Amino acid sequence: SGAGCIVATGDLGEEARIFLWRSEVPTAASEGSAPAVRSILSIDSGHTVGVGALAFAPGPGDAESLRLVSAGLDSSNKVSVHDIDLATATPVCRLRCSSASGNHRILHIAPNPHDANSFITCAPNELTRWRVTQYGLSHSRLGLGDTIATVAGFLSRTAAVV
Repeated sequence: SGAGCIVATGDLGEEARIFLWRSEVPTAASEGSAPAVRSILSIDSGHTVGVGALAFAPGPGDAESLRLVSAGLDSSNKVSVHDIDLATATPVCRLRCSSASGNHRILHIAPNPHDANSFITCAPNELTRWRVTQYGLSHSRLGLGDTIATVAGFLSRTAAVV
């Protein structure tokens, strides 16, 4: 947008954090200069080894909210869903829910562009459909019987499933 964009980066370590950054589009007076990037939020990710994958989805609220899905590098490959409110001067983040995903490291997260409460994770030889419910996260493995159309709506053209 004309106001810039939000970027998330993940940390490594026992107390891994997620950082949100906002890039500011240069004004006409500073044309030709690089966009300014500033840190706007540091989130306790709850991931104990590091953050391996991140993806934004539209938030469940208004246009000033985002949903951030993160996958950890721990032995359970924990998936966490964070709701972020950007309407205030200092953004606010709330951990919505989290769940262990299994033995395979998550390589990619694909949010559903039509439903803030669903996303797919990609791991070696494995696709998992996730749903945010009032009780937390539910998930089911996608098998050979699932149609490609089910998956195609989630994956961007740049996604690579290994």
